[in-house]
Amino acid sequence: MEKVLPLFLKSKNLSNKFNCEMYFKLEGCNPSSSFKDRGMFLAVSKAIENKKQKIICASTGNTSASAAAYGARYNLGKNC
Repeated sequence: MEKVLPLFLKSKNLSNKFNCEMYFKLEGCNPSSSFKDRGMFLAVSKAIENKKQKIICASTGNTSASAAAYGARYNLGKNC
């Protein structure tokens, strides 16, 4: 489910301004289309490592979308 997202676009303006190469990543290509997937994958991995059977979060946005996607993928909280 996890993706390695490529560096997407070099920013010429920021590269020139900060005198280094600056790139953007397209985080919308994550499994839930959320930038929260990176952190949620780690949280779910820890839940599984600690033998938890359910995960919860208080969110109405990106965090809940990511938690739902990863929870479903790893069968955490299926009977909620």
